[in-house]
Amino acid sequence: MAPTLLLLATLFPGADQPSPASVPPWLGKEVATVPLAPDPERLQGQDLGWSAEELQRWFGAPRNLALDTTGLDRRPLTPPPAPGIHPRVLFNPEDLPGLRQHLATGPGQHGMAAIRAHLTAQLTGPTAKAGEVYTRLAQGQAADLPTEAGHLLMYEAFRCLVDEDAVAGRRLATALATLAPRMLERMAAAEAKAKAAAK
Repeated sequence: MAPTLLLLATLFPGADQPSPASVPPWLGKEVATVPLAPDPERLQGQDLGWSAEELQRWFGAPRNLALDTTGLDRRPLTPPPAPGIHPRVLFNPEDLPGLRQHLATGPGQHGMAAIRAHLTAQLTGPTAKAGEVYTRLAQGQAADLPTEAGHLLMYEAFRCLVDEDAVAGRRLATALATLAPRMLERMAAAEAKAKAAAK
């Protein structure tokens, strides 16, 4: 979590926010109410740490979430590129040079260093905790990656993109393609268990 927070602070640094005089007129005031309609039955039987009473209390009725984006600087948020062009969710190809620059200096450099150290210790290093499983997956061999290690694959994908590491990127792609069918099986089994427990 700490590396993620460091990256967010780097990509949206408070010191870089515009002065009121430079805020574009289209920004304006925007207050929205977002309805949330959770389904407590889907949560039953899952190991979430809540009792049945808590699930009903917190997730049993629709709630409204008020979002006030007054003053939000939307300039770092570029529109998505044409279909088929990646990356496209959090940033675009045109954002990559600036992103790499942010992550090569100051707080961004510290954030990326933390991510690389975390990956070495947990996934890619010679004594990484999930290293053996990841190696099997990257070789196309079926293996179960611990649930708590799933975030490591996202970190590694981001690192490969930032570092332009095509070799490690292909290794990660193989691991993901190998892991995906097993993850779908686990998700289907968890949903079936939840439905059975709700009856």
